[in-house]
Amino acid sequence: MDETKVSDIQEGTRRQALYLWIGLSLSLTLFFVQSQMFYVSANPLPSSKLEWVFTILGLFTFLLGHFFFKNYMALRKPQLVKASEKDKKQTILIAFVMQFVLFETLGLYGVVLSVLRQNTLKAVPFILFAYIGFAFAFPKREKIKPYFE
Repeated sequence: MDETKVSDIQEGTRRQALYLWIGLSLSLTLFFVQSQMFYVSANPLPSSKLEWVFTILGLFTFLLGHFFFKNYMALRKPQLVKASEKDKKQTILIAFVMQFVLFETLGLYGVVLSVLRQNTLKAVPFILFAYIGFAFAFPKREKIKPYFE
């Protein structure tokens, strides 16, 4: 396959990953804003154990999301050597989507906790770390190019 065709596929992969990155990060913002428009009508849950459960889940999810792309692609590298350009693109996009979904899940833990505890401030650390994860997961050309060689 000629160099311009491979370059076009790389750029298309990056562009699609960027659209997914924008969409999932904006959907987290919309979930947060929408969740603050209502609260559960019952009294807030008094247990701080729930906060610890969500915090531990959030930490695990953040670490999993942070290391997911690199490890998933390392596991898939032997198959990618023999794969077509289209299959390489699909594999890379799957890795990006899974990483983005993990970070969105982290933010959603905060949204759920803020609704259950009826306290907006409970969501802020989760949302903040989700966006930090999204920033680290930004789809760059340098991240994609090695898998097309």
